This record gives sequence, C-alpha cells and structure tokens, in this order.
Amino acid sequence: MKPEKFKIANTTVQYSALKNLLTLFLFLSLITLSYAGNFTVHNVTEFQTALNTAASNGQNDTINVVAGTYNVNPELTFTSNENYFIFIKGAGFPLFEGGNTRRILQLTSNANGDIFVEGLVIQHGRADYGGGLNILTQTADISLKNCTFNDNTALNVAGGVNIFSNTGNITVTNCTFRRNSSPNTTGYPLGTAGGLFVQTDGTSTSISMTGCLFEQNTAQRDAAGAMLYPLGSNSTVTAESNTFDNNTAKEFGGGCWIRCPGGTTTVKYRNNTLTGNSSSVAGSGGGTYIQITSGVINLFDNIHKGNTATWQGGGLWIEHGGGSMNIFRNIFTDNTSNQTGGGANIFLDNGFAKIDHNIFNENRATDAGGGVNISTTTGRVDVCNNTFYLNNSMDGGDVYFYFDNSSSSANFFNNILYNSSDPALSFSGQQTVTARYSDIQGGTGQTWFGTGCKDIYPFFADSSNGDFHLQDSIHCSDIRYSPCIDAGDPAAQDSLLTCDWGLGIIRSDMGAYGGKISFVIGIKKIYSNIPEEYHLSQNYPNPFNPTTNIEFSIPQNSLVALKVFDVLGREIKTLINENLNAGTYKIDFDASAYTSGVYYYRMECGNYFETRKMILLK
Repeated sequence: MKPEKFKIANTTVQYSALKNLLTLFLFLSLITLSYAGNFTVHNVTEFQTALNTAASNGQNDTINVVAGTYNVNPELTFTSNENYFIFIKGAGFPLFEGGNTRRILQLTSNANGDIFVEGLVIQHGRADYGGGLNILTQTADISLKNCTFNDNTALNVAGGVNIFSNTGNITVTNCTFRRNSSPNTTGYPLGTAGGLFVQTDGTSTSISMTGCLFEQNTAQRDAAGAMLYPLGSNSTVTAESNTFDNNTAKEFGGGCWIRCPGGTTTVKYRNNTLTGNSSSVAGSGGGTYIQITSGVINLFDNIHKGNTATWQGGGLWIEHGGGSMNIFRNIFTDNTSNQTGGGANIFLDNGFAKIDHNIFNENRATDAGGGVNISTTTGRVDVCNNTFYLNNSMDGGDVYFYFDNSSSSANFFNNILYNSSDPALSFSGQQTVTARYSDIQGGTGQTWFGTGCKDIYPFFADSSNGDFHLQDSIHCSDIRYSPCIDAGDPAAQDSLLTCDWGLGIIRSDMGAYGGKISFVIGIKKIYSNIPEEYHLSQNYPNPFNPTTNIEFSIPQNSLVALKVFDVLGREIKTLINENLNAGTYKIDFDASAYTSGVYYYRMECGNYFETRKMILLK
C-alpha cells in the first residue's frame, strides 16, 4: 500500500508539474502572439485595412509600408481602445501626398497602447490641427522617428505635426520639418507651431526632441519651428541636437518655444543650432523662447546666430519663475533685438542663475544689453568666464542688469568685455554690480571697476573668424601672449591646461576658455551643477535597437543602483551600483543579447525609487 500511495502522490506531483509547464507554455505563447501582428502594405487601401485590423485584434502590431507614392483620399485613421502598441514603419521612405486638401494620418489610442511612427514622408496635408499628422493618446507613449514633413498646413495649430498625450511620454527623433505653416485663419489665440506642436497634460511626463531639422516654417503667432508644452508639474523637457533655420513667427519663439506653466519642470536645451529665425511683428525670442513657472533650466552647447526679435532677446529669451538656471558653453553671434538683449534676454524671478563660459559676439540691442540683458526680482545671478566682443546697445553694450528688489544680487568676475559700445557694463534698480578680475574696455575710473580688473586688449587667436581663444606665444606658437592668462580670480584654477582651454598654471584665465568646468571620464557626467531633486529620465532613443542611453540626476552624494528588468519582472542587467557625487549622468544600455519586447529600468537611491518603460524593436 505504501508504494501505491507513493506512486499516486508521485503521479499527482508529475501531473501538477506538467500542468504548470503547460500553463507556462500557453502564457509564453500568448506573449509571443502579442507581438505577432505584422502587415505589409503597398497602397492606401491596404494601409487603411491594416490600421482597422490593428485597432482591435488584441495584438501588438507592426505595419510595414513599402516605398512608393501614396495619394491619400480620404485621410488615413486609426482608433484603438486596446493596450497594445502599433508600430508604423516605412521602408525606403514612402511618400504620402495630401493634395493640400486633407490631413494625411490621424492616430488615436484611448487606452495604453503606445504609438510608434518611423520612416514616412508626409507632404501637402491640410487640417485645423496637425495638417500632416495628428497623434492623440491618454496614457500611452508616442515616438516619432526619421520622418519628413514638407509643406503641410494647419489652420489653427501645428502645420506639420500635432502630438498630444495626457500622461504618456513623447519622443521625436531625427525628423525634418520644412515649409510647414499655421496661418491662423480663425483668429486669436490660434496660429501656433508651424512645424511641430507637442503637448502633455498630466504630471511627471517627459517630452524629448532630438536630432530634428526645422527649416522655413511659419506661424501666424508663436513657435514657427516647434513648441513643446507640458502642462503638468514634475515634467521634463529635452531639446537636443536640433537645427532651426530661417523659421518665422509673428510673435514669440521664431525657432523654438518651450512653455512649462504647470509647476516644477526640468528643461535641458543642449547642442541646438538656431540660425536666421525671427519673431517678426510683435514678440520676443527670435531664436529660442523658454518660459517655466519653477524648476531647473540647463542650457548649454547651443549656437544662436543671426536671429531677430522685434521686442526682446534676439537669440534667446528666458523667463524663469523660480529655481535654478545654468547657461554655459553657448555661442551668441550676430543676433538683433529692437528692445533689450541682442544675444539673450534673461529674467529670473527668484532662485539662482549661473551664466558662464559663453561667447557673445556682434549682437545688437536698441535699448540695453547688446550682448545680454539680465533682470531679477529677488534672485542671485553669477556671470563668470564669458567673452563679450563687438556688441552694441544704447546702454550696456555687452551686459545690462536690472534688479527689482534690494535682496537680489550678482557676482561678475573672470569676464572679457572688449570692442563693444560704451559703457560695456551697466545696471539699474535696487542693487549694484562690482566687476572683479575682468578685462573691460573703458572700465578704468568706473565705480563698478573692482579688484583685479584691467583695461588692455586681450589678444584673441582670431576674433574676426570667431576664435576667442587667448593667444599664448609661450606654449601655443602664437604671436602674442594674452594679458588675460593667469589674470582671473586667484580662488579658481583652470580645469585643463591646453591650447584649447586654460593656459596659465597659477590661477584661472579670463574669458570663455578659462576657469573651472567639469570634464568627467567614465560614466558620462553631463554637467556638475547640482540638481534640485532625484530624477530618472526616459531613455533615448525609444524604441531602440540595440543600444539606448539613460540619464539620471542626483542632488547629493548617493549610492545609485540602476537595473533593467524584463516584462516578467526578472532582473537581467545591473547598469550601475556605486556611490556617485551630486550631478547629472548618462549611461548606455546595450541590448544586443536580448529579444524584442518591453523592458523596464529602475533607479534606487536611498528612499528614492523610479521605474520607466523602454521598448526594444529589432
């Protein structure tokens, strides 16, 4: 009897194990099937049929669009209430033609089904919103990649593309927008965003725009090139490595407008080039216009050249309600403002701003601040290691400060101000400025000409061609030895000693190529300015194949763990698990060894935890 009982028990165990294996097999099969919706389309009829099927087939779907010309009539539409993604992928850049009478494509996800569009060319679309493409979601993420939008028109908003999500994250990567328009035929307040309009409503959303080209787009009101518009708090906006050429808005933001009215926001504006953009009738920010209620702005490695504003900020206009702002390693050249801030016009209500290692060259403002106009209510502004040359204005040829309250303050040191209209430095309001360790033409005898200041020609390497490195006849085979070498604040030293950076070994040099700046090897430290809070950004690119990068910020020295998990919650990779100093970092994730699907990455840092989703598409 005992063997029989044992046998029966063993059989039960074997049956139970077999049942569990069968259940697991069926579950894995369902996972596999969820990625099985795959269509290849050759014409608009097949495309619409595929869209209809994908909307309700209970699968993650991929629609492959073969090369060719697709004359769209009526517009292509997709509306889904399912939690499955749709991936529309063009092969050979298929061309969609709207004949200037209809929108090309509308995509709507009412559930949590992400939307990915890649490799399409869309032209001559026309609608009230999103003349070429209109994408709407509630909680789902949206990705637009490697697409081109030419000559589309929106009568109200977003001539080229309109993208909206309530709480989803939005990524626009390597797209081109040419000659799109938003002419505003129905009156105020419409006529915004000639090329691209991106909006989120919920909190903690992410908007990323990277590697895009905006050329000759127009808007009756604002943001001829692009407008990024998160309405909720704790959101992040990234605009990186984009090019804006010859876009024209009649009011604000000729090239790009980032507006964040909903609360604390983090804005990263990096490595963008803006040339020949304008706010042509009644507005500010000919190149870039950034407006946030509170939070952090990090603006660096950008070029603003030849932009024009009818009002303020020919190249750049910033209004910051409170928090921190870091503006560094930018070039402002040949920008014009009819009022203040030829190169840049910067307002900080309260908090802290640091403006360092920038070049302001040949900018013009009619009233004040030919190079930069800076105003604050109760904030502190540090301006250090900048080079100002050949700027012009009625007052403050290079720099103008306005202090609205006596509790505001400014530190001004290690700067070069030369060959600009006199006086190069000026200020008004409830505070004063004292320049220290700066080379300022015409400064001798001025009340603000403080400790360590001098008035002697700085001898740049080639100022006529925009090279403002200091000449060094000892180490760099130059003709002269600049008096600005080893002439900065004795409390600071140059981070590097090369012909491309600091030259003296005693203390910091004056100007944009001297002083302390962070150069970090290993895990990429993007910048060392201390963030206000912990934050984990959306990976970029997303979807990706096979590599992506993840950026995160920590406000204090911390043990940071960043790990990757599969859809079943199993840890598959530890990206980092070590102590880091306060700062913002970027790390790469290589998924070559993994299969297509949804993955999650999680950051743990003390009591802070945050998880985000990413998609690998091979």
